[in-house]
Amino acid sequence: MKTILRPTPGSHAFSSFGLAALLFTLTLSAAPMQAGESPLPAPVGTLTTAPTASTGLYLEGFGGFSGLLDDGLTLDGNNYDASYGSGFLGGAALGYQWTNFSLELEFFYRSNDVDTVSRGQDRFSGGDYASTNFFLNTQYTFGSIGGRAAVIRPYLGAGIGLMQEIDIDLAGAGVEDLSSTWEFGFQALVGVRWEISAHWSLFTEARYTHGGSPNLSAESGPARSASADYNGWTALAGVRWTF
Repeated sequence: MKTILRPTPGSHAFSSFGLAALLFTLTLSAAPMQAGESPLPAPVGTLTTAPTASTGLYLEGFGGFSGLLDDGLTLDGNNYDASYGSGFLGGAALGYQWTNFSLELEFFYRSNDVDTVSRGQDRFSGGDYASTNFFLNTQYTFGSIGGRAAVIRPYLGAGIGLMQEIDIDLAGAGVEDLSSTWEFGFQALVGVRWEISAHWSLFTEARYTHGGSPNLSAESGPARSASADYNGWTALAGVRWTF
């Protein structure tokens, strides 16, 4: 005797519904992968090393505001207190960027106004304190901020160099062109870089430059001498082109 299995009423409808639900679920699961999305996106505001920074030879130009620390000044053997006003800095750098490290040769010129020089009742003002500089800097660039789509990279740096010429003019005292050459200096840098394309990036930076207390002497005329602390800060912005 043969047993014939017959479908119960509604079983075809149930099977069709189940198959459709399964296909719909698989389609939703595959959709993010087809769109190239990660199932676990990186949290916004975190540091990551992807993508890597633009590497290779680069050229930079920059400029900004310069400030000198108020400190001591010695003029012809007499000690004074000196204060300085606002100033500017401008320069350029040629370097090479590896994935995280860079090495660059930098040239910049900086100048600050002399506000006042005083000793008791003896007081005068006017003039400037300026220098031309060559520095060798190294920087470490961190990963980007904000996940894969971000192009903002903080960095730290340090440099050593020579002030090719440093001179002070004290117009209020009738003293001009007291200068020195090839004085040693060092600096520390901190900044943020925005990579806007494979070749172009913008950056802002704060730096402290220490030049010590160079001994300055008259370039011509009567023998005059001075020694003035040359330490200060700079806030600047610039642009980088990577070849």
